[in-house]
Amino acid sequence: MVALEETIIMPLDVTKQGTIRIKGSRVSLDSVIHHFKLGATAEQIIQSFPSLSLGDVYSSISYYLTHRQEMEVYLEEQKVAA
Repeated sequence: MVALEETIIMPLDVTKQGTIRIKGSRVSLDSVIHHFKLGATAEQIIQSFPSLSLGDVYSSISYYLTHRQEMEVYLEEQKVAA
């Protein structure tokens, strides 16, 4: 029987400025989600951001989809701040 891990560590960090970035990179969650909303697949996103792993992109998209309402507020705040 296969044992399933109950907790998955998210590859996300929040900077001092409040921007969410993919751990180990300078790529923002905003950038990944922007491409995702335009219809890019995770594989296409890593072509645009080769410093990211496929798992990090899928995990980031999963986080966005699971917390869509809060993430939309965050994305709007980021847009206004820019």
